[in-house]
Amino acid sequence: MIQYAYPRLDINVTKGLNHLLKSPFCIHPKTGKICTPFNPRTVEKFNPDTVPTINQLMAEVNEYDAELQKHLTNEEFMQTRGKDYKKTSLVKSIQVFDEFIRKLEDANPSKIDTAMEF
Repeated sequence: MIQYAYPRLDINVTKGLNHLLKSPFCIHPKTGKICTPFNPRTVEKFNPDTVPTINQLMAEVNEYDAELQKHLTNEEFMQTRGKDYKKTSLVKSIQVFDEFIRKLEDANPSKIDTAMEF
């Protein structure tokens, strides 16, 4: 299944900016689906049909904010709003990406090399 979802590297893909998803969290121009990273160890649980769309994320943020605003004054709401991505179904994908980046940073030998420069 993954072989069909893997990015195709041909001339049209390379020169077209909106041809295929090329990086995490970009939005497919026709479907509105978000390119979400996933843990390869749990690939069997990944379903490309259930990735969030930009419209879904906007609705989740609006719903979260509307519920919060019911219980707070305008001033309290503005102070406690928080990051929008934390209000959506995208938060798990962001955690997966953060973990990936942390592991890259830990494995980066340049940190060691810079400490040894004279």
